[in-house]
Amino acid sequence: MSTKNLRLNPLAQVVVQLPLKSLLQRLPGVWLVFVVLLGLVGPAHFPWVFSGYFLALHVLAFNTSARVAYGAFCALRESTKHSFTDWQQKFCETTGVADTKDLRADLPFDDVTHVIIIPGYKENMDTWCETLNILASHKMALSQYKICLAMEAAEKDSETKAMSLVSMYIDSFLQIVYTIHPRGIDGETAGKHSNVSWAARQMTRKSKSVKTDLITVMDCDTAFAEDYFAAITYYFSTCDKDSRILNLYAPGTVFDRCPVFVRLADMLWSAGVMGNYVPFSPITIPCSAYSLSMELAQAVNFWDCGPEGLGEDMHMYLKCFFATEGRLKVTPIYSPASCCNIEGAQGSGTVGFMRARYGQAKRHTWGGIDDSYALRKALLGIVAPGYDNVIVGRKPRATDAKNKHSMDDEMHFDIYKLLILFHRLSEAHIIGGHMFILIVMTGLLLPLGPTPTALSISYWQAVTTEAIHPIVLLVCDICGYIRIFSLLTVIGCAYYYEQYQRWVGHTRWALSSMGEKQPILTEQSQYVNGIHVGPGKRAELESPRTRWNYMDWFALPVVALLYQAIPQIHTQLLQLWTDRLDYEVAAKPMLKNHPGSHPVPEEPGIVHVFGGHERLPGEPLGVAIPPLDIDDVETLVSPKVDHGPDEILVLQGLKAHRVDNGTKLQAPPSKYSHSHSNSFSSSADFVSDASTLSFPTSPRMGFVQAPPPPYVQQQPQNNSPNVMREKTFNQSAYFEVPSVEEGYTAWDERTTKV
Repeated sequence: MSTKNLRLNPLAQVVVQLPLKSLLQRLPGVWLVFVVLLGLVGPAHFPWVFSGYFLALHVLAFNTSARVAYGAFCALRESTKHSFTDWQQKFCETTGVADTKDLRADLPFDDVTHVIIIPGYKENMDTWCETLNILASHKMALSQYKICLAMEAAEKDSETKAMSLVSMYIDSFLQIVYTIHPRGIDGETAGKHSNVSWAARQMTRKSKSVKTDLITVMDCDTAFAEDYFAAITYYFSTCDKDSRILNLYAPGTVFDRCPVFVRLADMLWSAGVMGNYVPFSPITIPCSAYSLSMELAQAVNFWDCGPEGLGEDMHMYLKCFFATEGRLKVTPIYSPASCCNIEGAQGSGTVGFMRARYGQAKRHTWGGIDDSYALRKALLGIVAPGYDNVIVGRKPRATDAKNKHSMDDEMHFDIYKLLILFHRLSEAHIIGGHMFILIVMTGLLLPLGPTPTALSISYWQAVTTEAIHPIVLLVCDICGYIRIFSLLTVIGCAYYYEQYQRWVGHTRWALSSMGEKQPILTEQSQYVNGIHVGPGKRAELESPRTRWNYMDWFALPVVALLYQAIPQIHTQLLQLWTDRLDYEVAAKPMLKNHPGSHPVPEEPGIVHVFGGHERLPGEPLGVAIPPLDIDDVETLVSPKVDHGPDEILVLQGLKAHRVDNGTKLQAPPSKYSHSHSNSFSSSADFVSDASTLSFPTSPRMGFVQAPPPPYVQQQPQNNSPNVMREKTFNQSAYFEVPSVEEGYTAWDERTTKV
């Protein structure tokens, strides 16, 4: 229903005209100022208001702490079960089919395609290659993974880096492509959110199966085990087809690649995510990495690219939540995303670490702007349904067809879900900062206990001549006991979290490597023999934990203050004046003694071609050609490379053709800006399939040889649109038809570029 056709009631007409975005953006900061004033004068002049708010904060904080401890217990239990689940066998048992390709299933397991978007900005090649190596080790990579390297035009040589990565890993996935997000688009702010949105739009445009594609968003330094993708494939393929659009999948996070100094802050972040994933919670907000149906992303018009979308994980959840009127279903996946810590600038030492981690905490708490976004969406959804929200997944009602031009004034949101949602948002962005302020102020300014400080006595005498109100004394005592009992929940959380991290970060990998070699002696060893879905390749960076690491938790008060409470206060005050945060990418740890690329043989005379195929002297070169349609308008012609014997091997999809000397194919010279010979070696067998080497109407690209590692140094030459360009990698070359649409660089089918 178009908003132009809505008939708004008088209240709705007033509300929609208000500048809600700018007003509500400043609400957390204004609220913070009032909390400071409440701490200063509340105990003396508004004792009931102060006591009620102080007690409410402690009750909510205790609720959060207890839920997080239970979440850590659930995460340990469920991650253990998850590791021993054969998801393909479970699919067959659930659907009653013979195998994962059986077309009798509504959506066969093997028909689900994973579009994995990996945004990167100034990431080093070590980081890229480790992440891609891990994904390439998965069994489904060649048949179901479409990798999109989401690069930024603002990064120098980003396209060159992307082309190098694509050429190295082209034979490792069903498809690997890259996009270049242009800079300076009106209304956009720099960050992961705008880059992911750009990449997702391009991948969706090229998708032929939007309803069966799953988009996974992950950071460049994130490592997924294979069973994450197996699990979301199972859940997506077995759910009701009408509700697939309403599904989002959220893994936990585990910072098992962290040094001692910053790991507690990251562990607290991971534990907070666990508290979101408890079974009884109607609200499950993803963190960092997540998956959703491509159909849902398209229905809500992808990720928001403005300042509100900076915290893209939470913001995309909120956008989908309100677009589906709260019917969005988030399924926790207990195969966590392994994450790296951030690092300070090289040579900056401990201070650099602290500064970088604080900057990251400020970015996290900048997501408090999502509170105002959620308030605005909820208010408009209640007062003016259909005005601001795209409604996804609601079946049309009979009355809708009869009254197309009137507003549907029925309340579709579950009030309980909305209340829980705002509680979760307040946990992330409000409670910590407010508690810190009031606890410090009561400790310094209230003359409590048998020996009050001189400062508290002087302050109290300055603001009032009366004694402290009994309700204030009672509430301060109660809150003190609540904080003591909260320590018990922290101990429980620490115990179960350490067990959980030991399992997902070490034990499951060790047991998987043992496999059937482990004798059946115990219940756990029976589980070992039952492992069918291996976790794939383990990340090289690792931060093993021992019992001594329980000592980390004693730093909890300091870490919570430095990386939660203070950043919250800082960002809320900044948001009184601006909604924009300068986005800075923090440094990440680098691998030691790593070549900086896909493993490359060091023997002389061996040429590394397409990530893993080694060309020995006397063997033909490899040329990757995408499977193209017969109806073409242009012919791909590449120069024969003078390297080794005078023959060439053409890879046509997964089919190989050996080409002997003899036949030459000529290309229209006017279409090319190079002077190489256009001669091709070809056999009769190859000539019969020559049409498959032709381009359809869209511009395409063909590679002759992968660039040398770590990546190509030469910058592409910028020619005008519709003119072929040559880019040279040592003695090899490929030719490209530039895209008419500036900045759009989605690839199609292995080596094509549009």
